[in-house]
Amino acid sequence: MTQKQVDIADKAQISQSFYCDILHGRRVPSAAVAERLETATGIQLKAWLMPHKHFNQLISDKMGNNYSTKSKGGKR
Repeated sequence: MTQKQVDIADKAQISQSFYCDILHGRRVPSAAVAERLETATGIQLKAWLMPHKHFNQLISDKMGNNYSTKSKGGKR
């Protein structure tokens, strides 16, 4: 983890391993943890709870999410 990630985990009062799991899409934070992550990062709560629907740059960087409105296969 980078020092910035360690700082965010500390500010959000969660373990570094839990924060790493959130960033890699292995776990989803509770609403209470998402609120603390919002405070620590400035990224909206809904983006922590539903990163597949709401852009979260920190998670997107790790998972390679594509938030484009174009779908693969020609259908929306």
